[in-house]
Amino acid sequence: MRAVSKISLAAILFLAWFASAQDIITNVAVVNVTPGSFSVVAAFSPPSLASNATISVFSGPSGGGSLTGQVGIQYYPLNSGDPTATNSYSRLLSKGALRQDSMALGVFYANVSYCAPNTKYYFSISATDTNGQTVAWPPSGPLALATTAGQNSFVLQSQQLLVTLNDSDPPGSIIMVSNTNTSSVLAAIVGDGAPTNQAFFNLNDLLDPSGSTNYSPTGSQEFTATLLGISGGLSQTYNLIIPTNFSVGAGSQVSIGVLAVSVGMGSDVLLAGTSGSVPITLTSQSKLVNLSFVLNLPTNDFSALSVQATTPLLSSAVLNVLGSNSVQLSFAVEAGANLEGSQQIANLNFTTQSNDSSAFVQLWPRSPQGTNADASIAGSISTSPGRLVIIGPQPLLDTQLEGTERNLVLYGIPGNSYQIQTSPNIGNPADWTDFMHLPMTNLMQVIPNLDPTPAAEFFRAYRFTMTQGMLDAGLAPGHSQLLTLYGAPGTNYTLEVSSNLSATIAWYPLLSYTLTNSFQYFTNVGSTNPATFYRIQKQ
Repeated sequence: MRAVSKISLAAILFLAWFASAQDIITNVAVVNVTPGSFSVVAAFSPPSLASNATISVFSGPSGGGSLTGQVGIQYYPLNSGDPTATNSYSRLLSKGALRQDSMALGVFYANVSYCAPNTKYYFSISATDTNGQTVAWPPSGPLALATTAGQNSFVLQSQQLLVTLNDSDPPGSIIMVSNTNTSSVLAAIVGDGAPTNQAFFNLNDLLDPSGSTNYSPTGSQEFTATLLGISGGLSQTYNLIIPTNFSVGAGSQVSIGVLAVSVGMGSDVLLAGTSGSVPITLTSQSKLVNLSFVLNLPTNDFSALSVQATTPLLSSAVLNVLGSNSVQLSFAVEAGANLEGSQQIANLNFTTQSNDSSAFVQLWPRSPQGTNADASIAGSISTSPGRLVIIGPQPLLDTQLEGTERNLVLYGIPGNSYQIQTSPNIGNPADWTDFMHLPMTNLMQVIPNLDPTPAAEFFRAYRFTMTQGMLDAGLAPGHSQLLTLYGAPGTNYTLEVSSNLSATIAWYPLLSYTLTNSFQYFTNVGSTNPATFYRIQKQ
């Protein structure tokens, strides 16, 4: 039985309209919207209507202001055709064959280009049947509307998605991908730049909820893939976890037409030489009885690695080291049990080496395999990555995207002090300037709401120790005065105060302190004098 999406498609699909009892144009959708273009897909019955279907574009909702000759129209736009083609002529032939496959299935795909950003365009679709009768969509009233995006934006997470058809659907079918948090829709032709049962998507081509620029989601996101073609309307929903760290070309694979299985890894942050664990979660639509996958990770960075079952459904959870950079995790259920549903099945436990350097270690399940209770092979297993942040002597920097705000994240050793620097051009060493000092009180610290104005900005961090002592002034929560002393652990310092910096300066000792870390906060040191000056003296 095919899985049916529980997500309403009303936001992305137009209502079907009928020209006669036989001629139907249905599932019209605006897809692949950019600042300079948009595309339209539809399904025709009988399929022969698709071979002569056309789209007309206007500047007015009633059909006024024809834009013929002002916008470009390309029918069945393709990227590269057959990826195995060895020369340009073979690719050209494969594209022609793929367009014929689409028309034979009765699916329609047109791209409208040379558009202006943030502009409304109105369109209609028409075709002529074998009896010479013309069918139009919409048949009456205002024309359909497509609005281009305002601009493209910098994408923190470049997320690629490969959708595999595990049903009997041939190449030329159209797959649409949507997200629950935006009405934007992507579409691709099966077999274009991918094998004959797959379609490729860049998820950041989706638009944000306002429709004005690229959508940049993070965390757990729900996507729905909908298939048009001879299967007409098969849908499947997936949860993909998009991390907050910067990445280029991160990929996920999902399938339509079979019962899906999804394996996910959690995350942890820890100091080198300490122990931790991450959860292993599973969502299965089938009655899974065993599962295995490979993790590529530097096993030499760990003094101990093990896996521990967290559900009584499992009879075994085994970790086998395959080499210096990979391990295999295998799980089997108790007799008569299965892993259908969503649950945590195990923990990956580990102890890091005390001499480890700082590192981000990705935990992405690879080569997943599983068997169902009826002895069938689990044919659709998707994976979601987690990661370890191992903090050694070196600090680590990462980025986060929360809504429209971009944050910087520093990972370091509590008790240390760090200097963050910034540069618009990493090719010029002289361009680095001090951004901020940061006393580390936890394993990680977020610097929120970075300036979004620069087109490109680079950051670096290093640990520092001010032997002679240094003071930073600021405000503590509640707006009381806060002084931060940076110095050397184990060193004595005296905080001195003065009311003026005139020719005759009188400094008075206020506090004496021996540092246990590389920094110390001083609060409530304010004075009733209009101006108060502080300095630090090493003893």
